[in-house]
Amino acid sequence: MTNLVSKEGTNDNYVWRLNIDSIQEFQKQGHKEFRSAYDGPVCVKCGERSEYVNQNDRASFLQVFPKLDINKDIHFVAVAGHWVQVEKPREFIKLTSQYLSQF
Repeated sequence: MTNLVSKEGTNDNYVWRLNIDSIQEFQKQGHKEFRSAYDGPVCVKCGERSEYVNQNDRASFLQVFPKLDINKDIHFVAVAGHWVQVEKPREFIKLTSQYLSQF
């Protein structure tokens, strides 16, 4: 939490400190981690209400995870947003346990 700082001259007011220049530079460079692929097994868990991932993104996962079965290895959890593990922990644990039991 290094971005939450005390407002100068007070002890009870806090503000967010953001490095906008770094964020803008990162956006210009793109997401380098997605320029390579992971060739191993994977299980993707998304919230159906996520603002970042939706059903239309299924095929895009193949760029990063070429062995992914988009009909079997991607799970959209009902009534969950982007933070599935926080919003629907039981469903997250169930899906994760089912996936790991294969190995």
